[in-house]
Amino acid sequence: MKNRIKKLLLLLAFCMLLISFSACRQAEGGDLEQEMDKYVGEYNDYEVNDPSLEIQKNNDGTYTVQIGIFRLVYLDDGVGTIERDGIHFFATAPNGKEIEGTITLEEDVATVAFLSPEWEEYSSVKEYKYYKTSDSPNISIGY
Repeated sequence: MKNRIKKLLLLLAFCMLLISFSACRQAEGGDLEQEMDKYVGEYNDYEVNDPSLEIQKNNDGTYTVQIGIFRLVYLDDGVGTIERDGIHFFATAPNGKEIEGTITLEEDVATVAFLSPEWEEYSSVKEYKYYKTSDSPNISIGY
């Protein structure tokens, strides 16, 4: 009888250990998901204090990115993917050429860096900063 109780207690302890391990793994996955979603939201331009960067996560895991730069350009069809260092995106410039860039985040400040040589047709400035004002993007489709 004592042997049987010991076995049951050992089995119970083992089950509790497995449950704890499983809960920890789920929490880690949730943290990763939350880390990826930290980009989602609406950001204001420092110069004009208006919403000029919108980032929305899509069902397929990609991101819709809309970028406005006052009196310069509005990119409304950006599509990005999460990478180790941020969101890597492509968008169509007003001249129809594809522009490539990255969005990195430091706390609530997003930095958009344009990587394509085509960007030089618009500006010699390659980086723009925006500050987060909302976790809910205001995506406009079909401009």
